[in-house]
Amino acid sequence: MQKLHTHKKKSMKRLRLSSSSGPKTVRTRKTTLTFIVITLIFAISSEIHHALAMILHFVDNLECHMNKAEGTAFYIFLWAVFINNVSNPFIYGVSDDRFRSHVKEMLKKNQDFKPNNRKDSKSSVSE
Repeated sequence: MQKLHTHKKKSMKRLRLSSSSGPKTVRTRKTTLTFIVITLIFAISSEIHHALAMILHFVDNLECHMNKAEGTAFYIFLWAVFINNVSNPFIYGVSDDRFRSHVKEMLKKNQDFKPNNRKDSKSSVSE
């Protein structure tokens, strides 16, 4: 009789620890989550925009039947597609350390170039 060779199964705990270790994996997960959030915000904002644009196109005199509050809400949601462009820097700022440090560095350099804050500028008041 021949003896069958069996492999030991890794426990789920060991499997999770081995698959989630390392800074590269953490960075990959953060990047994946960032792109998922950006994609969801884009999909939601563009779907709202396209749905309301179609309603505006197919319903005759829709704007005439709205009061001021309804019209304001309608057009705010119609142009909600721009929420995607506004939200991207905030999402990257929260999730990406390099992006945050580059923005801080850029703002710091911008402060140095303001006329009132320059160290080498002389006062414009003459004697």
